[in-house]
Amino acid sequence: MKKTPAQKSELKLRYVFAVIVLLILSAVYCFSKPRVLFYDEVTKTKYLDGKRFSQAVFSNGEVLAYGNEKTEYENNEIGE
Repeated sequence: MKKTPAQKSELKLRYVFAVIVLLILSAVYCFSKPRVLFYDEVTKTKYLDGKRFSQAVFSNGEVLAYGNEKTEYENNEIGE
C-alpha cells in the first residue's frame, strides 16, 4: 500500500521530533560533564572544573578534590 500524503508528513514530523529530542539530550550531557581546565602531559594529571569543587585526577586514578566549596560563613552555619 502506498502511504497517503498525511501519513508521509506525520512520519517526517516524527523524525524531526526525534532529532530535536536527541539534540537536547546531547546538549544536557555535554554541559553536565566537568570541563578539563588543564592537562599536564608530563605527569598525566587532569585538572577538572566541577560545579561544587574542582578535582585533580592523577595518572594512577587517584582523585584529589579542592576549592570552590562554600565556606561555613557563606552557608550561614557559623556557631551551630
